[in-house]
Amino acid sequence: MPSNLVKTVVISSNGTVTVSPPDSDQLFLAIDPNTGNIIGSFFNAAIHKNVTLNGLLLQSDSSGAGLFQGTNRTGFFTLVPGP
Repeated sequence: MPSNLVKTVVISSNGTVTVSPPDSDQLFLAIDPNTGNIIGSFFNAAIHKNVTLNGLLLQSDSSGAGLFQGTNRTGFFTLVPGP
């Protein structure tokens, strides 16, 4: 992926994630509140495809991280609490 995505997300108690601002990257995230599993996807304009991502939300510090596969390399994402 040629650049970073920086988004604000709000996570509800049922795992629904609201992403702002919505954009052409079509970032979608959902969290299983029982396990902390994160699933999602985004549109990668460089390869003209949706890319799936997977990760975990850690209850201990309210942060999360995960991975996604590009065409020839792996990328990562992080979720961190706001100020």
